Amino acid sequence: IPTGAHSTGALGTNWRTDLEVHNPGTTQASYTIALLKRDTDNSSPVSQSFSLAPGRAARYTDVVDSVFHFTGAAAFRITPTSGSVLVTSRTYNALGDGNPLYLPAGATFGQFVPGFTTDQAIATGQEGRLIQLAHRDPNSKLDYRTNIGYVNTGAATIALATDLYRADGVLLGTFNDTLRPYEYKQIDKIFERVTSSIVADGYAILHSTTPGATFLAYASVIDNRTGDPVCVPAQRLTTSTTSPTPTPTTPPQAGTQPLGTIETINDIMTVLGTAGTGNKPTVEQIITTLQTSGIDAIINDAVSRYPTLVTRVPGGGKVDFGAGYTLDDGSVLTGSITVTTSNLNVTSSRAAGNYALTFDNFTKNGGYPTVQTVTGGFDASVSAAKKVVGDATIDGSGTTAIGTTTITGSVHVDTNVCPKYPVSGTVTMRRGSDTRTVTFTPACDGTYVYTGSGYSPYLFDGMLLKCDGTPQSYSNKISLAAEGDHLAVNPTCPATGGLQHHRVTGTKTATSVRFFFRSTYPGASTHVYEGIFQGTSSNGGVSYDGTSTFSVTVYNSYGGVACSSPPYSKQGTMWLNTAAPCWP
Repeated sequence: IPTGAHSTGALGTNWRTDLEVHNPGTTQASYTIALLKRDTDNSSPVSQSFSLAPGRAARYTDVVDSVFHFTGAAAFRITPTSGSVLVTSRTYNALGDGNPLYLPAGATFGQFVPGFTTDQAIATGQEGRLIQLAHRDPNSKLDYRTNIGYVNTGAATIALATDLYRADGVLLGTFNDTLRPYEYKQIDKIFERVTSSIVADGYAILHSTTPGATFLAYASVIDNRTGDPVCVPAQRLTTSTTSPTPTPTTPPQAGTQPLGTIETINDIMTVLGTAGTGNKPTVEQIITTLQTSGIDAIINDAVSRYPTLVTRVPGGGKVDFGAGYTLDDGSVLTGSITVTTSNLNVTSSRAAGNYALTFDNFTKNGGYPTVQTVTGGFDASVSAAKKVVGDATIDGSGTTAIGTTTITGSVHVDTNVCPKYPVSGTVTMRRGSDTRTVTFTPACDGTYVYTGSGYSPYLFDGMLLKCDGTPQSYSNKISLAAEGDHLAVNPTCPATGGLQHHRVTGTKTATSVRFFFRSTYPGASTHVYEGIFQGTSSNGGVSYDGTSTFSVTVYNSYGGVACSSPPYSKQGTMWLNTAAPCWP
């Protein structure tokens, strides 16, 4: 049985599972029920043994609690030890007193979840298809939301990919995951992992490239208004089935390239630029939470928010991206990052201590960091108005295929200057005779000064279309920085067209270029363009002519989708420009 629960859910739902076992034979049957807890290696699960007379059925009401005294979500493995059994289940939302639908307490909305035999599992070289899916923000209490779950039916860890499509065949993105032995996972509101748009009708394709992999999968499509779910079991097909040509919403892979310094710092500045928006805290809010709740509460909150990613470790937390985790901007992360703290001294007027970061097989879009550990300290004063002023040190080192790398620096923080980019100071990376330095400025726009080898500024200009395919009144103009083979947004250009409104990641050679872009043009309505540019150069990398393949989504002032487009293709050009590295 691939899913079950004794737990609460979104919008006040209360999930319970009843398990039914039937003996169709003429002799007594004996069997065990194993509890495969969610997000857990279930190599040695808790199990209970039962027997059942011929021609009889047994119902285990609220099986997770009544049989296992467990609170949470789980799958079940039923193993006959003698005779044979048939197994089904029902998972339902049990309404309580005073429910918003004015139904009597105990009323339920439920979904039938069938049992599967191991030979019905999806294997390597096959795929599972889930159709009739939909998603909208559940807080709107309109339409539906989709959760997708899967269970590893084998004793070895496997990699699993879920490709999420609109009904018109447009690939919205891929969610990559790993499953430990007999592990069960459910990814709630899975479409939110790849798009912020409403998905009125969609489908998913799940597959594993791990040799010998076997897994089961399902979707639960839930009515946001009533909490009424429908179970959609995956339909097993061979991978020779023709799939739609993916829309390029996934950034290019960098292979075994080291991560670029500019790209890494741009990522940090982008995070700072989103501080205070949505549920993203500012530096001041982080320090206030540290003062009022303590570091353990912060880690526990992270574990609660992201149970499939974050776990506690002594003195800190570990973020494990597994074989692949897709961010909102389409970037794919693998491996893990462990963050620990020590010697914390937190009072109403001060926050100080030490930190350590460890990167274990971590990559971003195939690129790897050139250091494995980063340590340092921080010491900040906090005013009565919660303004934060202080300093942090950075000391990192690592050895990779391209040599030994060290990173040192000191960063000054002052939220009196600005809340989003309150940093100044320098960070220097050294590898042999190669030295690269980043100097932060208090300009409050995400820009900084970069000096080092391999840097050259480029300009990219690509035609844009409206949702209906007619020409847009402006083109997509991005100031780019090339650091060796890496491409990113030029950090020296003001944020009027820089880090806040463009995201770029990709690589170039003297003859070809390929990069992913996401560009936002705010105004009365917000236009978001994302896609891939691929071009070639016949003059040694001075200019590249090629094609932008992109889609556009327009959001109205209420955050709703005004329109969205199929993939479009238009010509574009990227060229070297040392005289005017920034667009005016």
